[in-house]
Amino acid sequence: MKLLWPADHDSPPKSMQIQPPPPGVRPRARTGAFRTGSRGRSAGTPPAEIDDEVRAKREEFQRKREVLERKQEQAIEADELLSDFADSVSKAQGVEDYRAAQSLLMEVLAMAPGHRVGPPGP
Repeated sequence: MKLLWPADHDSPPKSMQIQPPPPGVRPRARTGAFRTGSRGRSAGTPPAEIDDEVRAKREEFQRKREVLERKQEQAIEADELLSDFADSVSKAQGVEDYRAAQSLLMEVLAMAPGHRVGPPGP
């Protein structure tokens, strides 16, 4: 019996080892869809129906993404207003400064969901 590689080595020669893909080439996912040709469709479902489902999901995710972006922008704006408020309160020395700080606070509270902002006091 002839050995494929010398017994004093623990691993086979490089030519027999599985090589990683070259740089810039992504290995293909082993989903099995390639062999069956199913492309993720369940048996008996027409491709047009799947396309409508996929389109609806994409639109839903896009709407959710837009809502999240709006919320993030509002949170950033509220943080900026709140920092302006804290800065103006720390520097306030007279009645006008306190009124300016109070108006900034009302703007921040108006951005808070579900918060009712009343008219500023005297």
